[in-house]
Amino acid sequence: MPKNPLTPKVLRFIDEYLVDLNGTAAAKRAGYSARSAKAIAFQLLGKPAIAEAIAAAKADRSKRVQVDQDAILRNLLAAAHADRNGLTEFRRVCCRYCHGKGFQYQRTPGEMARDKAEHARRVAEHKADAKKPKPGRFDPQGGVGYHKLRDPNQDCPECFGEGIGETFIKDTRKLAPEQRAIFEGVEQTREGLKIKTMGRAEANALLMRHEGMLQDKVDHTTKGEKLPANAEPAVLNVTIGK
Repeated sequence: MPKNPLTPKVLRFIDEYLVDLNGTAAAKRAGYSARSAKAIAFQLLGKPAIAEAIAAAKADRSKRVQVDQDAILRNLLAAAHADRNGLTEFRRVCCRYCHGKGFQYQRTPGEMARDKAEHARRVAEHKADAKKPKPGRFDPQGGVGYHKLRDPNQDCPECFGEGIGETFIKDTRKLAPEQRAIFEGVEQTREGLKIKTMGRAEANALLMRHEGMLQDKVDHTTKGEKLPANAEPAVLNVTIGK
């Protein structure tokens, strides 16, 4: 009588594999050695009985959690097509001289009011004490109206029309649903804020795995060892027309 390959440990592997479809991670969580988890996962996934058990478990899951599964697939589809500019963008904005009168330094209205008040204070100090330096006439330079989000002026002699480059992270409280599908948090690093997202390739791969379009290639001749560098790691079950 042939030995049943679906041991309790293998059944645990199948349950763990259905969580994220990651064979190596599933093998580790099922209790297999971390050092050989990748090779063991290849071996297990290559056994017909285990492949059939996984397919049956997926079918059962579809019947049990149809609504939740549909929601997962909708999220993955949104993540695969989400515009990453909805989270971050690199933009060229005007410099302080781009739109100033005569291409001189331009202030915001608030800056102009503060600078005038500071100039008036120094004038008053000089009047009260002639020993203090007398300020010259207030220089409005390029006037008011600076807005950092205006486009660079192509005729600007200071930035030569290139403006200033900056990376901008959007307010994550106001993300669209498709951006929320890929947003995974923000991390403060020594270099500044780092936004974490699900990559487009990752989202597409997960979506294709759930739809059965992407299957792991198992090399049965090497007992689950890593495939050669020139071998394809996965097979697409789709046909592309001319």
